[in-house]
Amino acid sequence: MVKYIKTASAFAIVFSLTLPSSPLNYAVLLRTVENLNTTKKNNYIPIKNLRMEITNSTPKDIDAIFNLYDQATTHMKKVGKLFWQGFERSLIEKEIQEDRHYKITVNGELACTFCIAHNDPAIWKEKDQDPAIYIHRIATNPDLRGNSYVKHIVAWATQFAKDNQRSFIRIDTGSGNDKLNNYYISCGFNYLGVTHLDDVSSLPAHYKHGSFSLFEIPVN
Repeated sequence: MVKYIKTASAFAIVFSLTLPSSPLNYAVLLRTVENLNTTKKNNYIPIKNLRMEITNSTPKDIDAIFNLYDQATTHMKKVGKLFWQGFERSLIEKEIQEDRHYKITVNGELACTFCIAHNDPAIWKEKDQDPAIYIHRIATNPDLRGNSYVKHIVAWATQFAKDNQRSFIRIDTGSGNDKLNNYYISCGFNYLGVTHLDDVSSLPAHYKHGSFSLFEIPVN
């Protein structure tokens, strides 16, 4: 498939293909239409002849994943009141073992990481009965920001949902962050409103405080 997208730095032609493996791998070759100055601007690296892939995380990636978590937490503390409060290593190990943890690499370098769940009753309550894929814990390499990773995650998740008979792609975030809310909407999510959680004993520590905004994309 060939399509045009507007990136943070230029218009780009995107060639996307699904690689023959299971679970789904996703690869995108990005080539800018116009010549770009390769000097970093605002700490973002312009997209230019980059190969982006979404593949399963492996146990060898765990230290690098936690490094991204630490950097993401530092950023959250600067921009808001709600931030991650650490994760058990065993949680990530379990997600990797169950093929639910993924990484995005750009020219072989770790750029972003995320995980998925097939059920999320503590957050979505009665809506958890719907067949859905739930996206969690997106963390981006600060040196490789600006490459629309969430939009690529949505494209990947859409195909994953279709292949696995899921009707919705869902995501949540701490409420009150208008910038992030608007970004998720720009990535195709519908804003469903705010939820207050009841039993958070099965959730990471940051869910113990505050309310959370819910988003979803119907999968046709």
